[in-house]
Amino acid sequence: MSFGQEDFRLLDWLNSNLSKTRFNLASSGIEAPSLQEFGIETNLDSSSKWRSLKLEESLGRIYGAPPSEVLTCAGSTLAIFLAIASTVRSGDRVLIPMPNYPPEYSVPRILGAHLQEIKMTYEQRFRLDADQIAASISKDTRLVVLTNSNNPTGLKIRAKDLEKIAQAAQACGSLVFVDETFREFAEDPAPVARGLGDHVISAGSMTKFYGLGDIRVGWLIAEKRLMDKIRALNRWVSIEVGRFSYMIGIQALEKKKLFDERTRNMTKENLSVGREFIRKNADSVEWIEPDGAPFGFPKIKIPMASGEFCSRLIDEFGILVSPGEFFEHPGHFRLCLTRTTEKTTLALDALSEALTKLSTYSGK
Repeated sequence: MSFGQEDFRLLDWLNSNLSKTRFNLASSGIEAPSLQEFGIETNLDSSSKWRSLKLEESLGRIYGAPPSEVLTCAGSTLAIFLAIASTVRSGDRVLIPMPNYPPEYSVPRILGAHLQEIKMTYEQRFRLDADQIAASISKDTRLVVLTNSNNPTGLKIRAKDLEKIAQAAQACGSLVFVDETFREFAEDPAPVARGLGDHVISAGSMTKFYGLGDIRVGWLIAEKRLMDKIRALNRWVSIEVGRFSYMIGIQALEKKKLFDERTRNMTKENLSVGREFIRKNADSVEWIEPDGAPFGFPKIKIPMASGEFCSRLIDEFGILVSPGEFFEHPGHFRLCLTRTTEKTTLALDALSEALTKLSTYSGK
């Protein structure tokens, strides 16, 4: 398989529909803060003074790794690609729980790996079964791919479950890659997974929790031998983070407490609004309430395919959500509660009205 044969349908969907969007319930990253209000300098002419500082050192201090084990790159999706492409070859066996973020399973497919999917179902409350995953790892397993918190369900992986999976992988000589882009949203998140062993690679990003999508700063943390392979691949892909991104990234890390407080307060308020929305619209949708990110994966109870449901929401009502098909799990949609609470409330009110009308159209 080649990259031309594997479409990034989620990205295409978002890009093609943003111009029609009045109510955005599809963006998974927290709405961007005011950099000026946070006291962050944005004048590129002053970027040279920030170059003397090391973004990798700042990330290492916060996330518990020496700079030699940290690589910065242009966003978390690139980090996912680098981690998988530097460790997986054609014919390798890759184990992944599903549903999941498309690049987590598409990149191994493109590379010719054999994908072993462990299904997480709505009936099982989308909970990752660590015992099942650990038992499924064998000496033929090259890589285990996890996302914490899960995208699209918004559910966190518990620390003890990560430990169990990491131990099973280590016993079989397998690697573990944990995409931790949404880890910090959880009220009590698991520690950074890299600390579970030299066979574990962690990824993170400033796009989602920090709300800094425009600067495209992602990172990987890995044992030096693995990191050397990742760095070698990255030299052919993106070389280094741009000057402006570097400057904003370092300042954001210096003011991390401000970002933490803003994001956690907004997440708590928005999840409360989302909970009430689900309660009021129980005839049309239901969900497993997320505990690790400000988005969930509601089940559609209206007799309508999820693709049609999401298309009608954007075409008829200007409401953008993401179909479950893009996570290989039809019958659901990803509902993101990441805008300001005022915008989120207005969007959910509009979605409530749309659900009423769609239920009527479908004869429910």
